[in-house]
Amino acid sequence: MLGYIIETKVKNFVREIKTKTAGLVNNCQQMTPFGFESRPIKGETAVTQRVKNIRTIFGYLQDAFEGLEEGESVMFSKEDNGDYQATIITRKDKTIEVNGTGDFLMRYNEMQREFNELNDKFNSHIQAYNTFVQTTFPAHVHLIPFAQAISATAPPPSAGTITVVPPSSLSVADITKTKHELLKTNPKQ
Repeated sequence: MLGYIIETKVKNFVREIKTKTAGLVNNCQQMTPFGFESRPIKGETAVTQRVKNIRTIFGYLQDAFEGLEEGESVMFSKEDNGDYQATIITRKDKTIEVNGTGDFLMRYNEMQREFNELNDKFNSHIQAYNTFVQTTFPAHVHLIPFAQAISATAPPPSAGTITVVPPSSLSVADITKTKHELLKTNPKQ
């Protein structure tokens, strides 16, 4: 039997859904796979049947989700007006699309390892440069902060000296703020 959703609520830890079927309003319980819960919006068409005197919803009639190939699935949410709000599509090539394909989720651990290697190499170059300048020209080089070197009021260097403005600090770049603790994956895939 088909019914149209007119209201949903939770009562005594059970989701009750009111449907209108052939002019009658029924309180229904929704059957879902273990570990999955949803709350349909008003106007959706439910497939219902009586089970032990309880009107039960077994599923919903829906328009086909565009863009799915055979063997693929989608999980979605909808706004009250029926427009799709969020989607997770599982493709048969093992791709999972979360709200579209305009950007990528990343493997944070691999990115962090590569970033740390780049940061270490950069800092090694900075240290080598600072060491070279300070040991090659110790009496003639004055290391000064960059802001002082470009200041209009800075005193001019004395005759016979070279003023060098090397990078004054090592990189402290950090990518840990990009890590999203709620999005995880199996890196073996």
